[in-house]
Amino acid sequence: MSEENKNSLKSLFDTSNSFIVVLPPDPGPDILSSGLALHLALKSTKKTSQIGCETDVSHYSNIRNLAEVKESVGDKNLQISFDYPEENLDKVDYDTLPNGKFCLLI
Repeated sequence: MSEENKNSLKSLFDTSNSFIVVLPPDPGPDILSSGLALHLALKSTKKTSQIGCETDVSHYSNIRNLAEVKESVGDKNLQISFDYPEENLDKVDYDTLPNGKFCLLI
């Protein structure tokens, strides 16, 4: 990781007060443990943090702090931002799938 990326990431963590750690469906024990470690580290610095996974992870009963992982997180609007030149933006569209999932297409 470049020094510029490290500084950018540090600045993001320093200026943000709340975080959501999102785990992939059916995470393995390494991913689950890493996500929990990040979540708990954020909380230890007095940041607000939530961790979620859409699938049940209770079968990893040997992993500490498993109760922190929720099936849903957040209670506000989802906002995602990233650098993207407007002139390269062709369209923004969305779809709702039969299973209730929301898909955003950029």
